[in-house]
Amino acid sequence: MTSNFSKPFHKAQKKDLHKISIIIASKNSYDTIELCLQSILKQSYFSDGKIEIVVVDANSKDNTKSILKRYANRVKVVCDRGEGLPKARNEGLRIATGDIVFHIDADFVFQQDAIKNCIKYIDKGYDAIINRFGIVYDMGFWRMIRSWENIISLYYWGHAGNVPGASRYGGPRIYTKKILERISGHNERIRFYGEDEELRWRLIEANARIIFANDVLFNKIEENDPIAIFQKVFRYGFEMIDFLEYNKKWVSIRISGVYLNALIPLLPFVTSIIGFLHSKSIKISIALFICKWLRMIGQSLGILCRCFYSFHNLKNFLF
Repeated sequence: MTSNFSKPFHKAQKKDLHKISIIIASKNSYDTIELCLQSILKQSYFSDGKIEIVVVDANSKDNTKSILKRYANRVKVVCDRGEGLPKARNEGLRIATGDIVFHIDADFVFQQDAIKNCIKYIDKGYDAIINRFGIVYDMGFWRMIRSWENIISLYYWGHAGNVPGASRYGGPRIYTKKILERISGHNERIRFYGEDEELRWRLIEANARIIFANDVLFNKIEENDPIAIFQKVFRYGFEMIDFLEYNKKWVSIRISGVYLNALIPLLPFVTSIIGFLHSKSIKISIALFICKWLRMIGQSLGILCRCFYSFHNLKNFLF
């Protein structure tokens, strides 16, 4: 449930009073979780001892837990049953003690001074911050391509509602704890896809002050091969239908665009051109086309399978 408020919920305080809670959602993240933790520990603000790290792990079956044990003196670990990202984020929020909350995934790597730079926006009275992404190098070719594709998508045709200076970027990942508590955190009816979008809609409805911070820079370590990319976006498509409940117009436009570009790959073609103009590399340009088209096809098949699945269940229920 949301309400309209006329003033920022967070009263700016002196920098030396801030405590930051970084909540990391993790599942089978052995190849990225240590990079994520190290990037936090190396932050200049961390030396002041004002950061707590909370990892909410969805019962990982790989070596994630053994890595977390090595950081036991610096990290609080909470185990959950894998009931979705919003559930995990809210579990972390319940034990967080900071007045500023970072909600991130285990494949995020903080760039230098990212945490320090976010403080000045909180001190100006902002309730939520949208970060900027960087290109991932030295982690494999397809991870680099996915980071290129993600940045191009966000910058050229993404959107963030009514956020001045951030109309082409995604949902916030940094908040005051007070604003999250006032809007009851993440929506636990959502499991995987779009929880940040839905939260942003509620923040905007609540007149929260949101800003895009160009100097709060993260890298996101995406999937490392085309099969993994397809699997992830297929799940996006499968769960996209659920969003009709929250924003029919946005989801209808998104689904229409997915199918149009799966059949007539206009957006993949434009993405490849933009990539070439920035990189001057034909190889990157071709890979961007493949990556973007693969995402369109994967999501469209996911939507089709979800519609068939829903129809099949309805038929079984009726007959």
